[in-house]
Amino acid sequence: MSRICWKYSRREVLKTLGAVGAGAILRFPLLEAAKKSNQPKREAPKQFRVWIFSDAHVGRDLKYGNGRESLADAIRQSESPSGFDWDIALNLGDISGNVGLPKDEEGAEIVKQFGVLKKHRREQVYDLGGNHDRASTNRRNGGGGSGLIPLASTPSSRT
Repeated sequence: MSRICWKYSRREVLKTLGAVGAGAILRFPLLEAAKKSNQPKREAPKQFRVWIFSDAHVGRDLKYGNGRESLADAIRQSESPSGFDWDIALNLGDISGNVGLPKDEEGAEIVKQFGVLKKHRREQVYDLGGNHDRASTNRRNGGGGSGLIPLASTPSSRT
């Protein structure tokens, strides 16, 4: 059985994605100048919008955060009229606040909080495992886990 080895930390991935986004923002004035020139008008480029989030710590926030629904709150905010548009979301890990895989109760709560999605489907959110999401037995045996976690699926996504 092969193991996926992650070369980069979540912090490095976010820093790189931020640099890519900054590069796109810096090129924006050049696009505006091209639009104002006498060249034939071109169709606006299509955008692929990615929302990146991490560290929801669902179970711990419910227990120690005065019942805060951290994942559901973020989803509601993103889909609200004052929110933002996104095509896919990348959850960079630590959806569970515990060490190890989520227990059944926390897994059910995670599924419930994903249930607040109104404009998007659950399949548009891709989850990567963080240090709190990995099976602790893999760490004890010298492995770091695959980095991917099998989160419970919502009833609508089951076949």
